[in-house]
Amino acid sequence: MIDASADPSRSYFQATIKPNQSLSLSAMLGLFVSLTLVAMAIGFYLATLGAWMVLPFAGLELLVVGVVLVTVSRHTNDYELIIVDDSAVRVTRRLGAREISYEFQRYWTKVFLEPGLHRWHPSRLLIGSHGRRIALGGCLTEEARREFATQLQRAIRLG
Repeated sequence: MIDASADPSRSYFQATIKPNQSLSLSAMLGLFVSLTLVAMAIGFYLATLGAWMVLPFAGLELLVVGVVLVTVSRHTNDYELIIVDDSAVRVTRRLGAREISYEFQRYWTKVFLEPGLHRWHPSRLLIGSHGRRIALGGCLTEEARREFATQLQRAIRLG
């Protein structure tokens, strides 16, 4: 998902790229509780029929689902913030608890859209200058990545 705004009179462009979030934290918790109830109900029923080995595997399965949901929830606030002003292009990337910032001189900054190695591989949107490049928009669809590359090139050139 891209949220972009521009002010051509001030030569300013700002865009925030966030991955799509289909579940809120409360919905994830509700999903985990409901999966736990269903798995344990089935596990205890089968255990009463004599298949007691179902319970450890159901517990292991719930542990894996819980780890996955915790990992996903740690990245709910990830984003990439791209700011183009009069003199610089700034990129701030948040991944989990880490926040990394990059800055490029606007005049030298170029936008590259590299095709994938094969037909089925996604393209890569790169921005950089003087031999330093960073990838942007890894969570975007192919069409959104192409469109954003065009927007970003236009914003950098119109300075």
